Amino acid sequence: MSNQTYAKPNGLSLAALIFGILAFLGSFCVLTTPFLASMAVMFSWLSRGDRKMNGQAIAGNILALAAAVISLVILVLALTVMRATLDGLLSMGADYFTGMIGNLPGGM
Repeated sequence: MSNQTYAKPNGLSLAALIFGILAFLGSFCVLTTPFLASMAVMFSWLSRGDRKMNGQAIAGNILALAAAVISLVILVLALTVMRATLDGLLSMGADYFTGMIGNLPGGM
C-alpha cells in the first residue's frame, strides 16, 4: 500500500474545471474568454487552501491558459486582417478619386 495522500476534490476545484472548459470552448469569442478564464484561475487558487492543487483545479488552470492564448491569437489575427482590409480600401478609394480629378474638364 502506498502512503500518498491525495487532495480531495471540492466544489471550488470543480467550478475551476467547469469555467476552464467553458473558457476553452468559448475561446473563439474574445469578449467572454477573459471573464471565464479569470474565474477558472480564481476558483482553482481558492480551492487550494493549505494543500496542493488537485487534478481538477490544475486542469481548470491549464484550460484557462490555453483559452487565453487562443483568444489572444484570434484577436491579433482579426485586427491584422481588419487593418489590411482598411488600408486596401483607403488606397483603392484614393486611386479612384485621383483618377476622377485628373479627368475633370479644365484639368487640375
